[in-house]
Amino acid sequence: MSLDDELKQLIGQNRLIEAIKLYREQTGCGLKEAKDYIDSLAGRAPTPVAQNIDDDYLRSLVMSGRKVEAVKLYREKIGCGLKEAKDYIDSLQS
Repeated sequence: MSLDDELKQLIGQNRLIEAIKLYREQTGCGLKEAKDYIDSLAGRAPTPVAQNIDDDYLRSLVMSGRKVEAVKLYREKIGCGLKEAKDYIDSLQS
């Protein structure tokens, strides 16, 4: 089951807070970005720009010594804060 499928299931059960929490845990985004995304899945707002980003590409940036560039790209594409982006990029290294 994909993340979006899990989120839609939670939304269908009116468990929005759990959906927001799950999305934040899986993506490393901030609260506002997660809420906006969940709202968009529930049909309440437009889908945020560029939710899909290639983890393999981000890993390749990190492996080539371009971690700052990977963090910056992730922040631009996802719209989360610096700490969330750094934590996500760090999680790709494990």
